[in-house]
Amino acid sequence: MRHLWRPGVKALLRIIEVVEANYPETLGRLLIVRAPRVFPVLWTLVSPFINENTRQKFLIYSGNNYQGPGGIADYLDREIIPDFLGGECVCNIPEGGLIPKSLYQTDEDAEMSDHIRLWAETIYQSAWVCKGAPHEIAVEILEEESVITWDFDILRGDVVFSLFHSKLAPENRQRDTVLATGSTSTSSNVQLIGKNWTLGVDYSMVQTSLTCREGESIQ
Repeated sequence: MRHLWRPGVKALLRIIEVVEANYPETLGRLLIVRAPRVFPVLWTLVSPFINENTRQKFLIYSGNNYQGPGGIADYLDREIIPDFLGGECVCNIPEGGLIPKSLYQTDEDAEMSDHIRLWAETIYQSAWVCKGAPHEIAVEILEEESVITWDFDILRGDVVFSLFHSKLAPENRQRDTVLATGSTSTSSNVQLIGKNWTLGVDYSMVQTSLTCREGESIQ
């Protein structure tokens, strides 16, 4: 019954309220496949608070009824349905648990219409950070109102994460060590901010530095 944790249910209801109030047409169809036994109980508690128009967009399948008429094949091409759900897409992700980050796809992968490929190497790299030897990554912004995202894990010790902005190009920037996505192609430490740069003049801090603790996952 841990799925019915009261704060979690309240948070879910709040999210639904915000979406319905501000983005009523965002949701097309929501397919829930292999719903667990506890789902009907949760749905009974939540559904009365969902707008009728939104509620009709929920399609819930339990058991194997998703494979017959009116199943997921009526809404998705078999080419993109995972093989363990009766589709043609070979899936290397084991059932249950979290998807390993080594199998994450980049934006470039998602935009490819003809072939979906995985990078030969993961976009995630390791870096050893110590006092006086930071690991810095330069992200070149080519369009206005671009959104910058980050995702990293702290495996050992504590580190400080900072975000800076500068219109100057790093003095020792090497194109072969900085990818378009902002991830590095090497695990060695890279320092890009010139020692003669002055904070507030040559570059500025975008947000307050964040202290990240050992074992945390930061996004």
